[in-house]
Amino acid sequence: IFMLASGLYENCFVSSERRGLSNRTWLMRHPLWVVDLIQLLTREVTDVQASHLQQWQGTDVKGGRPKIAVLIAGLADRLILAPKIQRLIKPLAASGYDVELLITAVGMGQGSRVVFRPVPNTLSALGTEHLQVAGAIQALAERGKWTLRFCDIDSGPHEVLSSIPVRNRPKRLKEYPPPEDETGLNVLRRFKAIENLMKQVQDAERRGKFAYDLLILTKDDDHWLGPLNVTSFLQDAAHVRRVYSKNCFQNGGINDKTLLFGRHAAEVVLPRLFSDFWMQRPELETSNTEALWQGILKVRGVESVPVDFARLPTSDSVYVPGGDGEPHLCQKPVKLCPGLPTTDAFEHPVLCNMR
Repeated sequence: IFMLASGLYENCFVSSERRGLSNRTWLMRHPLWVVDLIQLLTREVTDVQASHLQQWQGTDVKGGRPKIAVLIAGLADRLILAPKIQRLIKPLAASGYDVELLITAVGMGQGSRVVFRPVPNTLSALGTEHLQVAGAIQALAERGKWTLRFCDIDSGPHEVLSSIPVRNRPKRLKEYPPPEDETGLNVLRRFKAIENLMKQVQDAERRGKFAYDLLILTKDDDHWLGPLNVTSFLQDAAHVRRVYSKNCFQNGGINDKTLLFGRHAAEVVLPRLFSDFWMQRPELETSNTEALWQGILKVRGVESVPVDFARLPTSDSVYVPGGDGEPHLCQKPVKLCPGLPTTDAFEHPVLCNMR
């Protein structure tokens, strides 16, 4: 199966690129059963690769501690980073996990200005935190004994228009379809950034001959209101093939604000998240991003597991000027899930003034 799938990939996908065709153009020119066959076979290849990754686990120089990759893709102006380090990364590192951070962000002032229900008087997040340069983040990593694996916080906006089919375009994101709607284009840009980060993950594993145990995909404006109990996810015997999300604000799909991937689930979903955006599949003909994510997981054969808010306690947040003249974080009430515990381990949300 490995040889057959590799040969099909070489003859169909790679050769199409040599002829000047993109993979998605090749997919759209061939019957659905052909696409399904190749994807089925390449999924078997991924299974083989995943088994190799499991064999490599624990051979890295840090003594085989459980490894967690934190992936952030977004805009520097929305990137709430210092609290993520303080509330998520440092506690995990202190608990014995080998934590690595991978960031890609469009530079300050360069990103799209389209915001869903904007908060008045919002401040630039990265500028507020004074973390505009990678050296400042690296210094935090060294002090906190975690790793800054990849950092690009001044990239330009990703080019995505050339990926959009001119003819026979599949229906995507009907509430804000690209390229007509800027919000839809932003989804494409984020998917491309995530796919690029996943390639960094794969490269790190190949070079270091190890495998991450879990991948946490957390949005740029996520604020962690409480701790992440990683052990509770690792104790799930099927976690390798599952994606965990919050069980609120699912909008006909899954809440994509914060996603926790088992290693196999990440391998079959994230490396082609952008490349297969226009794949001809009825599961992907959706109205919004939440439903699109659910369709992607179905196509890839990955199980979606919604969990209580307390297990993934994040909320869309922004910096605003406080009454004392200092910037403060507030949480957008429209996307704040109910059910946050009131114990000392969790912050009490401060709701943004939306007027």
